[in-house]
Parts: sequence; structure tokens; C-alpha cells
Amino acid sequence: APQVESILETFRQVDDTLFGAVENDETSTPVSPLDRVDEQFLNNILQEEQAYTLEELANVHQKEQQQSSGQDEKDAAILLSQKSFLKRKHEAIVCLLDFHGLDSEGTQKEKIATMDAAKKGSVELDPFGMDTSEVSDENFDFIRRYQTINICRSSLIRRKLGYSILCLKSTFGRGAGRGVFVDGKAHMGDLVAFQPGEIWAKEHLLMEAPDVVAHFEDNEDDDCQTSLRFDGYLLDSRRSPVTVLTQEGSFNPWALGHMVNHPNEGRWPNCQSLMLDFNESLPRELAVYIPNTYARPTTWRSDIFSARGTSILMRGLSLLARRDLEFEELCYDYRLQSEYTPPWYHPIIYEDEILDKQRVVFFGKGKDNHDRDVD
Repeated sequence: APQVESILETFRQVDDTLFGAVENDETSTPVSPLDRVDEQFLNNILQEEQAYTLEELANVHQKEQQQSSGQDEKDAAILLSQKSFLKRKHEAIVCLLDFHGLDSEGTQKEKIATMDAAKKGSVELDPFGMDTSEVSDENFDFIRRYQTINICRSSLIRRKLGYSILCLKSTFGRGAGRGVFVDGKAHMGDLVAFQPGEIWAKEHLLMEAPDVVAHFEDNEDDDCQTSLRFDGYLLDSRRSPVTVLTQEGSFNPWALGHMVNHPNEGRWPNCQSLMLDFNESLPRELAVYIPNTYARPTTWRSDIFSARGTSILMRGLSLLARRDLEFEELCYDYRLQSEYTPPWYHPIIYEDEILDKQRVVFFGKGKDNHDRDVD
């Protein structure tokens, strides 16, 4: 789709700015982004992002004051959601500024609270939704540096597209773990996330080979994030990365669809899952941003029902905005299909015979995919 190719081209332009243009093989990825990036450039972006975030917070506060009398309940909820995200983003930026030894804006009380949260293992979950208590010092340094890259990449993408996405601690309440947020303004129908992971062709699932059965049964300690496309292909995101999004097979900065939460009770989904096919016509230099791989080689059976004249390079899933979105946490209907569902899950009733019967996500016996039982 033209929109997808335009988004991927924006990723390439931003990465050329951050890491330098890829030389030789156009489809290769930078071996070590941490060594290729200019840290002073990143620090400047972080400080610019803090100023931008505080300015947007002030704008939201002004809107709240203007609408305080006779405010529509829906508008009030949107403003509260925007304020919650912007505060969370500010906490994350201050956390990184402190890590890099840079000054940050805000009240002294806010600085102290956020800097305390930035220290390894000082709180149950930091502003990025991570429990760092058992992370080694070396890995902690590694994580913070990649979180810096992620926020800076997102900032540069937002400046070009008008919006981007970030993975931070969820604002959906205790137990929600991490969540994904729109930073900026996305319009209804805009692509807001890609679902990363391995693609299992239907012929491999139907054969029930021992190794395939073992793969899906022997994962009780893993998060269960497996999504079924309507054409029978299954996407397994359980081992997809969240923080290190600059390695081969995970260079797409929006490959965070597996971290998007199911809406809380009383909240309507603001995005929805949609099948996405990457065709072989995709420019070679953009193929590095395809966030999926085939778990097993496909056969002729995989393309038997494909449109004539279409050669599919990779199948996947994406999330599209159901309405205009601005500075808020994403959520979509998991539509779980299982005899067991976690206590936090509640079905979304569309009052549509087809939608209410169809299901997309299979929920297995593994730990639920947003750790709501441990936060």
C-alpha cells in the first residue's frame, strides 16, 4: 500500500540521519547502531523533546481550564488520557536525561521523583514499564542507550509524519505493564503499528508436525502473543523485541503492535488489526523494515488463493486508527478465543453477528501477554 511504503521510506530517511546511510548492500542493517550514532545529537533531541512535551502538557492544561464548565464527558476523558501520556513521556525523558548526566526541566519535586524511578531497581516498574531490579549494570546501560535511540527515532519520525509511537509504562492502571502510545496526531485510517514476529503458513499448522506442536505447547513461561489472520496464517510475536529495535529482523521502529493493550472495561478500542502483505515490488532498501519472517519455508500452497499477478514477499498484520488519535494510549480488541481468558479480559460487543463471532487472537496457557498478574 502507498501509505506503508511512504512510512517505511520515512524510517529510512530518519535512520540515515541518525546512523548514516547504509553502504554496500542496501538491505543490510547497521551492525552496531550504538557505535554509529552521535551521542551529542541524541542528547540535543532529548532536550528538544522535553521542551516539546512540556509545551504540549501546558496546552492540554489550558484546554482543561477552558472546558472546565459544562465540559463533555468524552472530551474530558480524552484530555485526561492526553495528560497521562504526556506526563509519562516526560518522566521517561527525564529518566534518560538523568542517565546521560544532563539537566532537565520541571519542578524540583518532579525531578526527584523521576530520577529516583530512573535508578536501577528503585521502583517496581520504571517509566518505560520495565522491572530493572534484576538487570545487570552492563545490560542496564545497554537498555537505557537503546531507549534513548527509540525516543529520538520516534521524535524525528513525528516531525516528518505528524505522529509516531512509543512504548512506555501503560496508563491503563495497575497490572497493565507496558503500553504503546501515539505521540502526535494520527488520523482515522492511519497505520499506527506493525505486528512483529514469525509467520506460520497454514499448511504447516494443519500438518501438526511434532516440532510445530512442541513450539506452541512448550511455552508456559513465555508471553502468549499469537494472532490469526483471516486467511489462516498465524503470527507469533512471543519472542519479538520491544527495546532493541535496530537489529536484523527488527529494524522497524513501529514494530510494537504486540505491546498494545486490550481496552479496559468501558473503553472502546481506538485501533484495529488488519492483514498486511508486503509485495515483492517493495524497494529493496525498505525490506529491512519488514518486521516478520517465515517460521518455515512456504510452499506453492501458500499462494494458491493469492490475487493473480501479485507476488507476496511477506505476510503480516498491522494496526489502523479507528478514529483520530492524539497523544493517547493505543488499544485494540484482542477477541480472545479460548476456554480460559484472564480476569482482566472482557469481550467487546459490537452488536454485529459476524464481528461478535469471529476471533483473531488465540490465548494459550502461557503467562498473559502484558503481565497484569505481576504489576
